[in-house]
Amino acid sequence: MVNKIISDVVVYSAGGFAFITSIPQLYQIIQTKKVRDLNPYFFVLHAISDILYVVYGILEKDYILSISVSMPAACNFIIFLLWILYNDNEEILEKDNQDILIENKDILIENNNLENKVNNEI
Repeated sequence: MVNKIISDVVVYSAGGFAFITSIPQLYQIIQTKKVRDLNPYFFVLHAISDILYVVYGILEKDYILSISVSMPAACNFIIFLLWILYNDNEEILEKDNQDILIENKDILIENNNLENKVNNEI
């Protein structure tokens, strides 16, 4: 009986810690709306692994395992969805920034040409 209680505490703790480890990343994504340095494959593979553990727990009627692993699986899935959402935004912003830089460069060239023209006339 004591061993069952200890094993339950260990498995719930493991699931809780697995969930907690993803929360800082999730919080940072939500606050900054930036995912540039994230590798989406990590979160996809981690979520697949978690889902397989959940299925295994259901098939073996080990519901404690299924419940404890489902929390980090959900968190990793949310992070992946946010990566999809915000990755497009970053690509659009990057393209806009490049366009602005090109426009500014063109303006500087025009200003230099005008200055040269004025200096030549003087």
